[in-house]
Amino acid sequence: MSDLAVLRTYLDNKSNYKQARSHLNNSTAQGQFWAGEIALEKAHKYNSLDYLDDAQISYERALGSLAVSGKNPELVAKAKIRSAHLPVDGIMIMDQALPPKSLAETVYKQTIQISQDLALARQEMHRTQPEKDTCDLKGVLGEFAILSLLERISIQEIGSENWYPTLSLISQDRKNRHGSSVDRGWDISIFSDYWGVKMPSHKIQVKNSRHAHIDAVRKKDIILVEVDPDIRINSFEKNISEIVIRECFLELNYPKSTITATPNLNSRKEKLLDIVD
Repeated sequence: MSDLAVLRTYLDNKSNYKQARSHLNNSTAQGQFWAGEIALEKAHKYNSLDYLDDAQISYERALGSLAVSGKNPELVAKAKIRSAHLPVDGIMIMDQALPPKSLAETVYKQTIQISQDLALARQEMHRTQPEKDTCDLKGVLGEFAILSLLERISIQEIGSENWYPTLSLISQDRKNRHGSSVDRGWDISIFSDYWGVKMPSHKIQVKNSRHAHIDAVRKKDIILVEVDPDIRINSFEKNISEIVIRECFLELNYPKSTITATPNLNSRKEKLLDIVD
């Protein structure tokens, strides 16, 4: 049985966690990443650090496999992002709270570095490969760009203890079912101190552009963010996800760049908040 078939069987409640994780953890890097994903969801469901440890082991195994192959930069980035956010997951699981500012700032810096590395990898691939071969990277970069902006808002504007975004869990991301005409999945969950850590106050689905998807019927509680045009601030901009990530990177690492990067990010922030709020 393929890794994807094993995952689907598990998500459809037709196999148990031990069986699914054992198969996935001893398979491909993609399977090992999915083993981490199902462990992470178990950790949140049962408030268990043991399952969180399982997730960390699987993400590390996936990254080890990917280091050997030297391929699949988008999966590398996804495993690194998940690993970077595990301390936040630990706070949410054990303290039933959102992360303090110091932790949120540390995780944000990692998010930006990982995202910037992926953006540079896509640019390098684009020089030698057809555009269609980098579509998966562009999709991940879109999610990372919106996550980065939301983390920045959480830290600078609202307070991470009160309002914090995370990538959705695997069953939330893959919530659509065959034969359904309603799009139920989402990419980013925002949690607030009012709603608590078990129920997202906002569910966000990210698309790179208005032309990148078929207009689907979505559940009313899912907010659609289209990177282009939703956070574009100049008509000439292309590859907006990469621009946003670069601006965040420059703002964090090169103080002089705040003359342009920070005003641009603030303008994008306002556009994003108009949609999310």
